[in-house]
Amino acid sequence: MLALALALELAATPGAPRLPSVDCLSCRGVLLAQDLPVEDRETELNGRIEQLNRQIRAVSSDWPPGAIIAAYFGYVLSPFALLGALMLPLALFAGPQLGALVVVGAVCLAVGVAGVGLLVAAVITGLNASEAAKEEKGQLVRERDRLQQELRELRRGRERVQPTHWPSPTLLAFASF
Repeated sequence: MLALALALELAATPGAPRLPSVDCLSCRGVLLAQDLPVEDRETELNGRIEQLNRQIRAVSSDWPPGAIIAAYFGYVLSPFALLGALMLPLALFAGPQLGALVVVGAVCLAVGVAGVGLLVAAVITGLNASEAAKEEKGQLVRERDRLQQELRELRRGRERVQPTHWPSPTLLAFASF
């Protein structure tokens, strides 16, 4: 370091012998040639991140339409179970209309139980489908975050390697005293 300061101090004094000059353009060319793979990797990472963003937006964590429709039908039909459960005990006190009331009560109870089953099946199917989509989306987000972190590290490393502007020889000579 001392030799560099001395050389710069000598270069700043008038009438001092000139040191051989270093071709800074060729140095920059070497540095730029070394940066080429880094820029290619940056472009590749940016492209992959954009592709992952499109995939993340495309993954739907909503329930499938069939599960939603089944849940609505189950929700509408399930109260018939209560109606059928009330009609069957009343049929005991109905007297002559016992047969018709028992049949209507049994049908209502069967429809209601089918509605409850449909509702439960739809909820389970919808939650499973939603959970699978959320897991897939989570994996894509983790992969995107990993690539973004790699891109940040790559850019930080490139910023550290960037050529710096050297201070003037007079300033260095002044600082060495």
